[in-house]
Amino acid sequence: MKRILILLSVCLLAFSVQGSVIPRYIIGAYSQYQLHNAHQTEEVFSELAQLLDDAGFNTMLYSTYYQEVINGRLESALKALNEYQMGSIIDDWAFDPNRPVGVTAMANGNYLKMEAEYHWSPQAERYNPEAFQGDKAENDLYNMVFRHDTGRRSSADQTAYSNSFAWICDAKQGDKAGVALSDPRFRWKPDNTQYPRLLSYDLKFFPTARDNRLYLRFALNWQDLPANARVAEVKLYVLRNTQFKSNQDGLHGLYPSSAYQQLPLYSTQPDLYDTLILNQNIAQIPKDPDTGALILEYYTPIPQPGSKEHAELITSDYFNHLSPHVYWFGQGRLELDYVELEDNIFRALKAAHDPLKDRLEDRLKEYTAIPGSNSILYFYGKDEPSQGQFATYKLLKGFLEDRGYGIITATHLENMSYKKGDQLPDYFHFGLFLQEANPSVVMLDAYPLQEWGSGAGTLLRWNQDFDHVLFVQNRIQNYVCNNYHVLASSVKGPDALSRNTDLFFVPQTFGEKFEPVESAEWRYFMPPLSMQKCLQLLPLCYAADGIIDFALTSNRDQSFPAGERSFRRLTPISHKENYLQPQIHDNESFYQNLMEANAKIKVYGPIISRLHWQDANTLMIDGKSSSSKLARYKLKSLGVVQKKNGPYEGYLECGYYLDDEDVPSLMVVNRRAVYRTEGEGSAPWNVEEHFQDADPQTLRVVLDKSTFGDKDYGLYDPFMRHTIISDDDVYDIEIAAGDGILLQLVEVVKLQSQQPAKKRSWFKQLFGIK
Repeated sequence: MKRILILLSVCLLAFSVQGSVIPRYIIGAYSQYQLHNAHQTEEVFSELAQLLDDAGFNTMLYSTYYQEVINGRLESALKALNEYQMGSIIDDWAFDPNRPVGVTAMANGNYLKMEAEYHWSPQAERYNPEAFQGDKAENDLYNMVFRHDTGRRSSADQTAYSNSFAWICDAKQGDKAGVALSDPRFRWKPDNTQYPRLLSYDLKFFPTARDNRLYLRFALNWQDLPANARVAEVKLYVLRNTQFKSNQDGLHGLYPSSAYQQLPLYSTQPDLYDTLILNQNIAQIPKDPDTGALILEYYTPIPQPGSKEHAELITSDYFNHLSPHVYWFGQGRLELDYVELEDNIFRALKAAHDPLKDRLEDRLKEYTAIPGSNSILYFYGKDEPSQGQFATYKLLKGFLEDRGYGIITATHLENMSYKKGDQLPDYFHFGLFLQEANPSVVMLDAYPLQEWGSGAGTLLRWNQDFDHVLFVQNRIQNYVCNNYHVLASSVKGPDALSRNTDLFFVPQTFGEKFEPVESAEWRYFMPPLSMQKCLQLLPLCYAADGIIDFALTSNRDQSFPAGERSFRRLTPISHKENYLQPQIHDNESFYQNLMEANAKIKVYGPIISRLHWQDANTLMIDGKSSSSKLARYKLKSLGVVQKKNGPYEGYLECGYYLDDEDVPSLMVVNRRAVYRTEGEGSAPWNVEEHFQDADPQTLRVVLDKSTFGDKDYGLYDPFMRHTIISDDDVYDIEIAAGDGILLQLVEVVKLQSQQPAKKRSWFKQLFGIK
């Protein structure tokens, strides 16, 4: 096989766009810097900006409370960052009384609709999600089920009921008085639990939002009752922290009524109805405009932060279990259609005019007044939002975009544990975020290197146990590649749900180790050596429009609480208290690997963002596991050349792209990055001393010449700015551990040796005949 290296001239660069301005391709990082702790603001932000710039980053995410935006600290930070043309993403937690409020704080608003027709029974030996005709179980919007001790599901009626169904209690059908609705839980559950989880962190309340309220709306109807008869009674219960923490089943437990505390409920229209609902004032009660259901609304004050009630009922920022109850008195017919939950923040954003909304407007004006604030690329929303925050995000996005600002946040792998079965697609949390929040950018954080224990059953397998779920390549496949694929298919693929959405990924660039760090186990394993580069480059196989690492900096001496234990964080850049002395360490490669990866991302990223992502898969020895239809990409075969140079081989991740003229490109990343070389059990804090980079692997690409017509093609790497030509259309391309390469199919002109001109006869010369 003969290969010739040819430098392509500018005219051959098919990816260049004449006369156009390419927007910044974000290569960013969560800095974990907080402006209120950055006392020497300009100095520490300048020092970090230089380290970020040297490593190829162009965007930094940091946080603020109220005062720093008006006392000059933000201006100092922006001045330092702008010196390096470093963009900003700001996480604004301002929520001081009677002052402007920040975007992040407002993103903590809640709204959730629960359809009453979904049912679960605590008497069942094992919960199985029920399916019924017209259920729409493939749609993840309605994810809550209720315990119903009396009644049954209605027949389908699209005009009478939301989601076509309701829960019916009818004395004429023999139903007895009892709890018609209670104990809401998530509809889907992990295989290893008996019951689905409680309604809990689906609604998260901003920790410093005082005087917040939770509103409950019950959509229902009743009939066949005498005037003033008792219809039903509504109550709200929450699970006490002591009961929750003492139950080993936690969120998936079954709790007695004594474990709950009743919260007071107040009618928003006490002149029309109270918590004891009577058959009266029906004509005056507001109705659902689509179904005609009566809408009865109540509220309860959310316990104030710092109060005894808050400590007893709320964990972090959510109730352990919110359980609305509807007790039916057994008379006439009761139709329960749905229950809605929302808080003050959501109501403010939903309203045409609201003082809280005005305070958000004032906050944006404070930003606009700061010199250099045009480098703020996004405000950060609620981190890893649950379903309850999706509707708030959508309202907030619209509010900000109307004023020229953007919002971004990371969604998480909530879906990992919830398998629906019965040939239904798995629960798709970030797909639901796409559907309900309508984000301009969807960003996924998928961290594969987790251990959370020191025993053999919890540790990653680096060199062996290839079928084990904790083999490192299976972790990368299950946590990263599978989820990247689903999300890229939804946003960028041929059958995309939302083509106007940018797709960002958050690679793992941190480790967390329980104390003492010399001997305790890891929570999240720090990516060693070229594994850091691998995780950084993998998003390029999945149509990444931007990459924002978590996390880049930490004070390695700082302890973070985790239940009754504590842990420390390991990151590529360390600093001392108040972010002083940021530094990289000579005996670590984390920073260097990120620098090398970012150099390629800077070149490859803008190119792939203009291509059309088609698919991605994992390449193994001799093309095994190559499921894509290769002919579409002018390929005969694609795979890894066997060399027997390690405990295992293969695991090259390949993303397939087409340009506007259907010319293909391949983005390939070598996932076989490192082996563990020393020790057993949990790796030590100086993790890289116990690992080594794997040998390079060879990608074999065989082009299908029958698809070329009368043209000749080669493979072009825009990072090295060279093309490879093969005289037999077979290419062996070596890829180092954790490294990646973009290969674009480009038309080339073969070099031909010049032939001497034929001499013309005297007769042709005389008469000018060629």
